Amino acid sequence: MASQKITYPNKVRGDLYTSANANEVKEVVNHNADEVTALQNTVSSVSKSVTQLSQAVTALRTSKVQQTETTVAIDPNKLNVWGSVASLNLTLTPGTAGVANEYMLQFTVSGDNFTLTLSDTVRWVNEPEWEQGYTYYVSIQDGLGMYAGWEAAAQ
Repeated sequence: MASQKITYPNKVRGDLYTSANANEVKEVVNHNADEVTALQNTVSSVSKSVTQLSQAVTALRTSKVQQTETTVAIDPNKLNVWGSVASLNLTLTPGTAGVANEYMLQFTVSGDNFTLTLSDTVRWVNEPEWEQGYTYYVSIQDGLGMYAGWEAAAQ
């Protein structure tokens, strides 16, 4: 839609202003008002789409959650980090349908009798053998778990 312009010549003092001139002004203003309204609706729609896209991108980022409790429910798609712990008792909260929900943990084992208790049954690639002083990263997705451990850095 192209903008419509008033076509009659400029009026000066003493010129006759007819009803046809007034009707043309009204028609042009109303037509352009409709265009402005349509543009506002388009901008509003695009703005909503951008907001939804921004939320989707934010959801894709993995946030890091510093944990202090050893008995806690954890959410998927967040890296849950503990310091040294003697045990962890975790509940895996339900994830979002249609999304790859990954539960991520990072912790350092403190003590020889460390236990990791999970609310759901997890099948491990290799049954974990936790060693004192090691820092572990654990990933669980669709009930399948894997882990890796690193010795403490040499001082």
